[in-house]
Amino acid sequence: MTLTLTGVPRRHAILVDAGYLLAASAHMIQGTSLRRSIQVDWDKLIQHLKEGVSERACSSELLRLFWYDATDVERTAKRNREHDLLPFIDDVKLRLGRMNSEGQQKGVDLRIGLDMVNLALQKAVTDVYLISGDDDISEAVEMAQEYGLRVHLFNVPDDTSRLTVRATAYNLVKIVDTCTAIKPELLRDAIRPSKVSQIAPVTPVCPTPAPAPVPAADRRGPVPSPAMFNGSAPFLASSSSRTVYSTGSGGTGYYYGDLAVDQELAEYIPDVARTVAKGWLGSITQAELQQALRGKPSIPQDVDRSLLQDLTTKSGDANHVLSYDLKVDLRAQFWRAVEEVSSPARVR
Repeated sequence: MTLTLTGVPRRHAILVDAGYLLAASAHMIQGTSLRRSIQVDWDKLIQHLKEGVSERACSSELLRLFWYDATDVERTAKRNREHDLLPFIDDVKLRLGRMNSEGQQKGVDLRIGLDMVNLALQKAVTDVYLISGDDDISEAVEMAQEYGLRVHLFNVPDDTSRLTVRATAYNLVKIVDTCTAIKPELLRDAIRPSKVSQIAPVTPVCPTPAPAPVPAADRRGPVPSPAMFNGSAPFLASSSSRTVYSTGSGGTGYYYGDLAVDQELAEYIPDVARTVAKGWLGSITQAELQQALRGKPSIPQDVDRSLLQDLTTKSGDANHVLSYDLKVDLRAQFWRAVEEVSSPARVR
């Protein structure tokens, strides 16, 4: 057992934001953050994470691994299959947050922050290995450090990022004690592409119209009309999809982003749409596909979230706000990519 300078035995905990880990791993393996595009060997993944930390922890003893996730996206608070499996794996403690009506994860960052500070206050561990990329937990990290806890970031690797880790806030990397990338071979051994069904030809149902060009003078985005919310306008979202406009912030819908960045991002739309479409088609059954086609132009909530996140990532700024034009074009091209990827000539 290794002792600190004060004679206290070294002990560590691993805090895993599952939303970050699985989305970032999916992007590394599949090219998209769509979580359902991968399948996971949970026993192997947990074991690899513990082994990876042990190599860094200098013979420190593991207290436990905390796994933070949100309940399902259908607002039913139902648990995913892994939520019933993970508690039976040695050393794992499951912590569940929730999804709101917009498909946004809520309560997870708060639970991570509370547990981190509590571990520091109770002197239960000397070190925490954090797998997360969200800047929202930065204040909790700093408070835990004030109580003597050392916080180490242990994230999914990204050779193209100057931070060496994928989808991680710059401020979070700046304040932690150390930042190390997980060995990619550990993740690839436990996480594989989904192979739920063979892609079958898609019969176009109510083809999605191409978006009308928006005059340059109006590129700040129009104010959403009542028709967009009463069902008489296209791209109206159902309960399982997300709208072009969000009323959660109380905003008017005007866009004040960087148009130069948006022009660059427009070039990535076909590639992002096709990559997400391929990942989605490889992870669903034919019955699920036909159900989604009947709901066009609405897009399943998790798929829409991945589309927006993957395009935003291309800007190099996780906080970049996509314009109305980009969102509409991205969603329209997604459905066109679905029909293209699953066309008979491309079925393998």
